[in-house]
Amino acid sequence: MKQPHTASAAVLPTPALALRPRDAARELSISERLLWEWTRSEGLPHVRVGTVVLYPVDGLRQWLNERSNRQADSPDAAL
Repeated sequence: MKQPHTASAAVLPTPALALRPRDAARELSISERLLWEWTRSEGLPHVRVGTVVLYPVDGLRQWLNERSNRQADSPDAAL
């Protein structure tokens, strides 16, 4: 007798909520050095948990969107 077909739930990877510095720099296509500079001088969103620094993915997206919108509104945007 044939067993009834049961659909097994596919396990999808959970998207990262936050990135470590190396991964954040890679996703932003910048060097880790520039990442640290932007963290210090440009207010790049980050969270320190003990000795670990994490960059929340949603915070990075918002930060980029704000800068993108600011550049689009700037009279020098065409340069």
